[in-house]
Amino acid sequence: MTNLRFSGWCAIIITLISALILMILPLPHWAVSYRPAWLLLVVLYWVIVLPHRVGISIAWMSGLILDSLQGTLLGENAICFAILSYLALKFHRHIRLLSLPFQSLVILVLLLLNQLLLFWFQGLQGQFVSIQWFFGAIITSTLLWSWVFMVLTSCLKRYKLH
Repeated sequence: MTNLRFSGWCAIIITLISALILMILPLPHWAVSYRPAWLLLVVLYWVIVLPHRVGISIAWMSGLILDSLQGTLLGENAICFAILSYLALKFHRHIRLLSLPFQSLVILVLLLLNQLLLFWFQGLQGQFVSIQWFFGAIITSTLLWSWVFMVLTSCLKRYKLH
């Protein structure tokens, strides 16, 4: 039983690290504004599917690590991840019952809230943010939610993470 728990946590950590790597990989200049929010999608998946294992603290730590690797204001992504994880945690039973297209709509709303919070933080810092950056990540992340959901669900079934 201990080995199963250990492999379960390893699978969750590996998926989070993989998403973090995808977040910091260099992209061509034209594609930077369309970078999916990989780490946020993975965190939201685990919060929705395994709320007893992954919660607000994991989301907060993931956001802090992302902030430090991206060089953004420390706590910017951490606060956003914590708020969105709280909302996903609060409604995880309802979200899990939805079909995948309707889950994508819920994820769209959460991603929109994330971008609004990031937009606000960057506005407080006096940074200019383009509309392309604002909507590009939302669109690509929403379109990729179904794929992320299916890949992580297969990981969930393979390692029997319940």
